[in-house]
Formats: sequence, structure tokens, C-alpha cells
Amino acid sequence: MKRGVTFLLLLFLLLPFASASEAWILNAREVQLTTEIHQKIDFIKNEMSRVGLVRVNTTLFPKISSRQRIPVQFAYPNTTRKNDRYVFEWRLPPGDINYSVYASISNQFIIKEVTKKVAFPLKEVPRGYEDYVQETQLVDFSNSQIKELASELAEGEDDLYELLFKIGVWVHRNIDYSFEPEVRDTKKSASWVLANHRGACDEFSALFMALARALNIPVRYVTGQAFSNDEEEPWQLHGWVEAYFPVYGWIPFDPTFGQLGFIDNSHIEYMYSVDVGKSPASLTYDAVDTNFSIEPPVIITEVIGSTDSAPRLLDMKVEPFKSTVGLKSYNLITVVLNNTKNFYVPVELTLGMTEGLTYMDSRDRLLLLRPKEAAKEFFVLATNATLSDRYAYTFPVRVYTATNQSASSSFESKRDFEELSYDRVNALVEQLQKEQTVVNKTQIKDISLECAFIGNQSYQGDRLPFNCTVHNMGNTALKDIQICSKSGCAPFSLGIQERKYFRFEEKYDEAGDYDSIFSVEGPQISKSAILSISVLPLPSIGISSLDIPESVRFKDKFKIVFLLENTVNSPVRDVVVNLSSTFLHTSLPLQDFQIKKLISIESRGRDLQDGNNTFKLRVSYKDLDKRVYRTEKEFKIFLEKPNFVQRIPIWIREFFNWLDGLFEKKS
Repeated sequence: MKRGVTFLLLLFLLLPFASASEAWILNAREVQLTTEIHQKIDFIKNEMSRVGLVRVNTTLFPKISSRQRIPVQFAYPNTTRKNDRYVFEWRLPPGDINYSVYASISNQFIIKEVTKKVAFPLKEVPRGYEDYVQETQLVDFSNSQIKELASELAEGEDDLYELLFKIGVWVHRNIDYSFEPEVRDTKKSASWVLANHRGACDEFSALFMALARALNIPVRYVTGQAFSNDEEEPWQLHGWVEAYFPVYGWIPFDPTFGQLGFIDNSHIEYMYSVDVGKSPASLTYDAVDTNFSIEPPVIITEVIGSTDSAPRLLDMKVEPFKSTVGLKSYNLITVVLNNTKNFYVPVELTLGMTEGLTYMDSRDRLLLLRPKEAAKEFFVLATNATLSDRYAYTFPVRVYTATNQSASSSFESKRDFEELSYDRVNALVEQLQKEQTVVNKTQIKDISLECAFIGNQSYQGDRLPFNCTVHNMGNTALKDIQICSKSGCAPFSLGIQERKYFRFEEKYDEAGDYDSIFSVEGPQISKSAILSISVLPLPSIGISSLDIPESVRFKDKFKIVFLLENTVNSPVRDVVVNLSSTFLHTSLPLQDFQIKKLISIESRGRDLQDGNNTFKLRVSYKDLDKRVYRTEKEFKIFLEKPNFVQRIPIWIREFFNWLDGLFEKKS
């Protein structure tokens, strides 16, 4: 049986898919239920058949446990309970017989409070639990592939809870749920499950048990019932595992549901066994020429009520990497989790779906937090390429736990905002996960790293200056550490409460958005600072769409029209247009130029010289650092032959130009 609760987020609207009938699973601290278990025994007789005595031993009924109370329970026909089973007897039964067990149940949501690390490997199996580490027909852990996988999963692990959690995650992630006839009709061994990577709850449990027992960890199988997402039969028989923790006792692991270290309130415990698939009922009889068959049980379960809300175990916060991105952009969602309890807390975390977003990896995460531990989970998502540039979008982002705790945030998507690439976001995730891994393995956390870009803007090809400050806030001197950037690493040491300052220069040859990552690395230390830098292209203003006459007459007035365009969309300032020829000099400051501007300059034929006139069009401008750039273009306009009277002012201007040139040479 498989069960999942899915959530959908719409733009501006959150719509959980969990129906009202399922809400008690997620919300309640305690749930009250009733269950009826009916079973029939068929007689296969002939005329010579005789039946003297029929006896049924059954263990299929709710059991008392740390999380499950049974206020009322009785059997029909009336019989006595012996230890963990009911024994029914019929003498000279006339035909088919039926028996039933009725119970009221109160299930509490409980996470067993494991406050200290239980060391792995176990020094010895506690007395009385030896059967729970033995190989069975279906839990066949002597298989070489199972032993190899168990060894691989246990490599370097010294915490029993973390190892079992790791085993559960592997089974949950790598085995596909299947209830096809091949699986449904015959229970499969753990080795078959590992070879075929599919199965139902019995197969998930068998593989989990085999991997645990291969490492000498006591585990047992639980036959029970749980609420599923099957609309026709929501209550179904189900199986999961319990592992024995010295001092703390049995702790549940349901690798099918992904509930590792806890189970939800819908799980009803009926029977515990050493092996998977053990029949809960046995039949003995005194009869002649008669065969018997026990039909599958019919179980009717109803929810009567629920009380309170599930306990709050975590503090959670959702942090988008960018609060606003472009319409075709990736983004990183960081979920910060803080275990506020003094015991281990398993977390089944789900990122809700939002219309308009695409998710690059699984939205479901399983993690185990140590007492008082803080951790981060990272989700990479992308805005859909179909978004219209006429609108601005707000995307709600919400995460849930299996106990219905939630946290939310949002980010916006708009035209002309920064678009993050997948490679850029993925590089961020790798750095943050590296830091998280180190934090998970050490208690040394009292170090700070602060970095800042020196300046207001940056251009491609520039050497960009950065200052970083490292502060040892702990009570341990730090040796053999190094601070690293894109350009390399520098070794250093840091005394208690000491600060050190570092200066870096980074060069980016291409324009674009970058994340400058600075990190302090060393034994049991990893701390990073990430600065988002926009590297601007060198500004370039182009001259195009030149519209001029090929020739003019002396008395003509004409226009010189052209288009100025910021071709790389890099900000510019102090833009000045200069137009010059032999007798013409025009300067035109453009105070409001940004992206494009159509320029028109009026002139006259009388300002030209006879014949071809060469014009030089120069545009000067500055970047934000006040560096000067120029763009030039030349063109010619022909002055048609003027008459004698019109030539006189032309000769005069040429004479004075000749004098100006003469004096310039002498000076």
C-alpha cells in the first residue's frame, strides 16, 4: 500500500490537495478509531465428511503499545485471550464458521525521545532479541548484493539512528512501489526486491530488515493497517518495520511511506513477527474427509474523532535566494530548519507546487535532525518560459512536514530583472551543501566570514577589489586553515577571538551576473560568503540609420539625421555629439540619453566648400567610473557648382582657414 499527500500552490493562492477527511492524519495529536475484523473459515466437504473440533489461533487484532491504547476490545464468539492471541473453538460445527474481533483504539502521535546517540555497531545483541537478527526465508541478508549494499551504507557511520534513517531513505528512494500480480500474489524476498527494484509494503520492509540484520541490528515486522490514497478502499492492510534501540526500545520505520523514526496516527498495529508475510491465523481441526480454507479478513475501520493538534517540533523558515528574478530564470529556495527539542526529530519535508514554476529535483526530502540541530535544505526551481512579459508575477513558496507544520515566503518575476542560469544556481547549491556537510560533522561553528565589494560598479576586464574579514568567535585556536576565492587560496591561522583581514582582486572577462564565492576551509571548518556581482559590459554607442542628401546647392537647407543606440545596454553619462567639416562645427550635449535617440542636425549649403565635403561625426561618452569612450563615423556631401558670387564667401572662409593653419604651425 502506498500513500502520499500532495499540495498545489497557485499564483497568489495556496490550495492543499489533502481532503478534510485526511486532515486528522496531519493535524491531530490523538485520534480515536473503531475497527472490526471479520474472518470466515470455509468447509470443503462431501457426504462422508465429519467435523469434530475446529480451533483457530489469531493474532490479527490491535495491540497495546507506547502510542496505541485499546480502551475496549472483545471477540465474537466470546472467547478468552491468551497472551497475544485469541483462541476460538467450535465443536461439531454444522457448516462454515465466522469469528470477529471488535476494538476501540486511541492512537497518539509520538516520536520516541532519543536524547543521546546510540553507538553503532552494537556491542552485542541484547538478550531476548537474538531472533530479530536472524536470517529468514524472505529476510535473506546472506545475499552478497545485500551485504555489499549494507556495508556501503554503513561506511563511516557511528550513530545507529542515523544509519537506520539512511537505510530507510535508500529503500524509499530506490524501490518503486508496485502492486502488480507478480508481487501481489507471492511475497518476494529481500534479494529479489534489490535485484528488481520494485515491490509493495512487504517488499520494502523485507529489504529494510535484511540491510539492518546484515549489520546485526535487531528489527521486526509489523502487520497492521493504515490510511491510503485509494478512494475506494482508503483503509488497507499495511506493513512496516520496528528497530530495537538499546535503552529506548522499539522505534518504527515505514520505508514505503517514507516515515522513518515515526508513523502517523492512521497506523494501527496488529501483529509483530520475526519474518515478513507470516500468517496471523493458524487452524487446527479434528475432521474426516474435510478440507478448510481461511478467507482473507474483512476489516472495517472508522474515525470517531480527534483531539488537539500535533506537537510543534521545529522552527522553519523559507528563504528565496533572489526576491525578484526575470521571466525566464532559475531561483534557489533555502529551507532553514531548527530542531527545538532535546531529542532526534525525523522530518518528512514537502515543497508545495506552484503553477508557473518548474522543479528541477524532488520536492520531497527526508532528513534527521539531531537534538537542537539546525539544518538547511535546498530546492532549485525555474519560472516557466510561457510567462507573459506584460505582467509581474508573485510566486508563493510553501513547505510542509508530515505533522502539518509549514512555512512560506514568495518571490516575484518581472521583465528586465536578473535571470539566473541553472549552472549558476547549481554552483551555489554545491557550495552551500559542502558547508552544510561540514557543519553536520562538527561542533565548531563559531567562526564568521564577511566579505564586501569595494566600489559601486564593475566592468568586464576590470580587476574587482573585495575585502573579507574572518573572525574566530570560539574558544579554540584555528590552525591549518585557508581562505579561498575564484583566483586561489591563502593559508593562515586564527587565534581565539582574533580577526584577520584579506583583500582579493577578481577579474571577469565577460559581462554578466556572477556569484563571487569566498570560503574558509580547514579541519572541521567550512564557512562561505556569497556576493552577487553584476559585471557590466563596456559601454558602446552605435551610429546607424544615417539619412543625408548626396548633394546640395548653395542656397539649400538640409538635415543630417542619424540614430544613436546604446548597443550593449550599459549605462552611460555625459553624452556629447560633435559634427564637424571644413567650415562647420556643431556640439550637441544629450542630457537624457539612455537607450536610443534619433538626432537631427540642420545645416545649409552656404556652410560647405565647393565639391565634396567630408563630415566627421563623433560621439563622446563616459561610463559610471568616468572613463571616456568615443564612436566616430565619416560621410560626404557634395556641394554642386556655385556661381561666381556664391564662391566669394567660400574663398574668404578658405583664406581664413589657411591663415589659422599657418599661425598654428608657427606657434
